[in-house]
Amino acid sequence: MLKRISSVLAILPLMFAAPVVAGESDRLPRTMQTFLGAQQLVSEQRFDEALPLYWETFETTRDPMLKRLAATGVLHLHLTAGFYHKRSPEKVIPHLDEALKLKPDLSNAWHDKGIAHCELKQYSACDQSLTMAIKHSRPEHEYLIVWKRAMHRADMGKRNLAAQDFALAIKQAVAQGETKAAQAFALSARAEGININLP
Repeated sequence: MLKRISSVLAILPLMFAAPVVAGESDRLPRTMQTFLGAQQLVSEQRFDEALPLYWETFETTRDPMLKRLAATGVLHLHLTAGFYHKRSPEKVIPHLDEALKLKPDLSNAWHDKGIAHCELKQYSACDQSLTMAIKHSRPEHEYLIVWKRAMHRADMGKRNLAAQDFALAIKQAVAQGETKAAQAFALSARAEGININLP
């Protein structure tokens, strides 16, 4: 995933600007030079150095297209860093927070933020983030996130809420034709001492 996001960032200038010939980059407007410098740093996975250059481009350019590209760069850089630090939840959360400030309807970012909070035993923040992930998820994916929230609510000792989520996840899975998933959800609920009958 990291390489895929980085590769997308690396080709953005090629999509929206004419090819730059060696020795001619200094003839470009300063804001474009700054943006291309950020792109180069991203291609080298020097994310922390690239971020301020994207922000500088965003804040100084008057070109609407370049401003959008810089904002996209900031967003994807935070998401990239979030994936990059996947095993360090305390590093994931700040990057995902910044990404969600820029685009609040990213279900995957809310989901990953919720899981990171859960790993840090920050259960209230975990529950809130997973709830936002459900709110912004596609219908075909919602049942999986509802089930994850059910599991974490069971861990938190919120049995009534967990039971409601297990029942909802099972119902949604059946509606999506995912009967095996529904059966697995029922088993996981039973393991938590919650009996849910399949529809």
